[in-house]
Amino acid sequence: MCQHQLRHLLQHQIFLRYHQHCQNFLRYHLHHRSFLRYHQHHQNYLRYHQHRQSFLRYHQHRQSFLRYHQHHQNYFLRYHQHRQSFLRYHQHHQNYLRYHQHRQSFLRYHQHHQNYLRYHQHRQSFLRCHLHRQSFLR
Repeated sequence: MCQHQLRHLLQHQIFLRYHQHCQNFLRYHLHHRSFLRYHQHHQNYLRYHQHRQSFLRYHQHRQSFLRYHQHHQNYFLRYHQHRQSFLRYHQHHQNYLRYHQHRQSFLRYHQHHQNYLRYHQHRQSFLRCHLHRQSFLR
């Protein structure tokens, strides 16, 4: 082979190696871009997952709070109803006590009145006897 052909062959091999490096670089670049997209998607998925977890925790706390609030409402309502019942009972009891006191007063009054009537009848009888005796003695 002559010098010219050798040089041409060498240049061709250099060009082929350069071309091979370019191809490799392009493949690397494409893979790197794919990897970056995958990485971005993965980051997005992680953020989505974290937000979803946060939302689920919030939802559970909200459910717990609503249950607590319902129990509190029920407790307060029952307490209020019992208190109303107690106040009605207390009012009835007060009324009964007043009735009982008035009845006792009335019974005492009635007893005094009966005593007074007996006294008056005895006095009338005594006066009639006394008058008869006076007439008889005259």
